[in-house]
Amino acid sequence: MENIIKSFFGVFLLLVAVAVGMSMVFVSVNAKNADQYLNAAVKSLTDSNFSEEVEQQLIAEAGEKGYVLQTSRRDTDQNGRTDLMKVSLYYSRFPGISPAAKVAGDTDEASSLGERNAAMIVAYAR
Repeated sequence: MENIIKSFFGVFLLLVAVAVGMSMVFVSVNAKNADQYLNAAVKSLTDSNFSEEVEQQLIAEAGEKGYVLQTSRRDTDQNGRTDLMKVSLYYSRFPGISPAAKVAGDTDEASSLGERNAAMIVAYAR
């Protein structure tokens, strides 16, 4: 009887270890994918000379992929042209919970989960 309890406990601990390991791999893959998408978006914005059309297209594409992309234009030399753009990408660490709630500032329970689940990466396009 004692061996049966020890065996079940051992199997339970093994399953918990596998679940934790899989979630760590999933979070790492999500972060890498978000980082790659952000780098591609920054390159597209830079290559298009900060085109508003490309910016809107990237924001829509990010939404389709489950990300929230925000941009902020800056004119550092005051010549009337954008020469620096801050690009922020919010992504979900775990599936099923949208990071949009963190950005929107909602206060219900679902958005609270979104706040704890969302992560942000920032890059600058020059």
